[in-house]
Amino acid sequence: MKAPVLPILLLLVGTACTPPFSVNPSPPQNLIALGILLGAPTYLTPADISNTRMWYRTETLESTYTNGSPITNWTNSISAGTYLIANVGAARPTMDTSVFGGHASALFSAASSQALTFSGGTLVAPSGCTMGVVLSRNNAGGLFPIFSLIAAPSTDGRMLGFNPSNQICLHDSQGAPSGLLFTGSFPASSGPSILIYTGSGTTGNFYVNGILALSGTVASGACPVTAPTSSVAMGTKNGGGSYYDGRIAEFFYSESSITSAQAASLSCYYKNKFSVTAATCL
Repeated sequence: MKAPVLPILLLLVGTACTPPFSVNPSPPQNLIALGILLGAPTYLTPADISNTRMWYRTETLESTYTNGSPITNWTNSISAGTYLIANVGAARPTMDTSVFGGHASALFSAASSQALTFSGGTLVAPSGCTMGVVLSRNNAGGLFPIFSLIAAPSTDGRMLGFNPSNQICLHDSQGAPSGLLFTGSFPASSGPSILIYTGSGTTGNFYVNGILALSGTVASGACPVTAPTSSVAMGTKNGGGSYYDGRIAEFFYSESSITSAQAASLSCYYKNKFSVTAATCL
């Protein structure tokens, strides 16, 4: 007659739970240790970065709008009472769910001069700064701003965007060619991508899809020199004239710089959240 199967299985389980996974005297610790081994990795979110002042999340769009509807404001998940707003009907981006694994994004049309501007809250002149965005763009062959921290004078602000050579770039907030501060390579594909810029003092770093694309000196300062309180804009620059064309699923801004390990962790968070296949995640 065959030996009973159940006792054998219990014996094997008991063997697997020998130290450091002893069953006594503290079961909760055993469960935590087992969860660390078997659970999925935990990555940083923008809320985990110190001095994060803005985090515009896809969940906010999904809970407020329907696919194809105009976006009148995008609430800041970090600071209550602050948001991005579009007052003019034709200049309002629309909610779109066709990219980013079905998650919502703000779809901007450059032809319709669509943009969002900051309302409420106060920013400071930071010693370090970080801007992160998940996007899928349509622009090619021109200067296309993603996000502007506009200060007075405008040379003190900073603008994250693309230049005519398909490079990511950091300008002063005026966005003029003479204000080009920093450039790095960017994938030619218009598919979903993760872009993180971080800087401190005169050193700036661009991370594209989790990989350091450029690290170098920004002689006039890696971050805004004065407090960018006069205006903050998504999809345009100071004075308008150039507009972003494409989708933005999330954006965050911190008044602190981050390490390469933090940038990698944030990229992994976004890769998994938005199914960004081009991103590298170790």
